[in-house]
Amino acid sequence: EHRNWSYFGLAAQKWCSEGWKLHGLWPNYADGSSHDYPEYCEDVSYSPPTNASLLATMNHLWSGGNCTAGQTNSDLWEHEWKKHGSCVKQQYPSTTETSFFELALGIF
Repeated sequence: EHRNWSYFGLAAQKWCSEGWKLHGLWPNYADGSSHDYPEYCEDVSYSPPTNASLLATMNHLWSGGNCTAGQTNSDLWEHEWKKHGSCVKQQYPSTTETSFFELALGIF
């Protein structure tokens, strides 16, 4: 069942760093449901960012995947895109992986 979500939740945390890092940008429902955010809304593919400026910013502000054994920053970004970005794309079909990452970084 597809329901439109109403707002974003931005998760920031001190995760394997002394300063705040971006964890993710999550669409949320505002209807008080027990499952308050959509996830894995459609099948999307992931390609690691190739834009040098975006990649540098992401490695600086959206890192922490390497804090979990065997995971890289790219593993974290793939997870966030597939779990949460796919729902932004479902509601706003022009959303790309890059535009989702840029939106999250811009809000952060």
